[in-house]
Amino acid sequence: MHYTYVLQSIKDGRWYTGHTGDLRARIDDHLKGRVQSSITAAHNEAPKPFLWAKTADQILASIARYAQRTLAAQSRQLISRTTGTGD
Repeated sequence: MHYTYVLQSIKDGRWYTGHTGDLRARIDDHLKGRVQSSITAAHNEAPKPFLWAKTADQILASIARYAQRTLAAQSRQLISRTTGTGD
């Protein structure tokens, strides 16, 4: 299972996002400074605990729910405009 996560640097408050197949190991890597990238090297000193983490399936389900709500709202507006019911 894959995860997307967000953490925040204690050093300068910047946000960092990442993804991993093993969230527990990635948390450990961040806390021990083993994540190597230009972003984390500059801004990931003493990261705060993870602020947000979701599986890929959870993210896709959220996107699908958002798309359904958006399409339903747009459909209501279009019907309202074309029928003159005023919404």
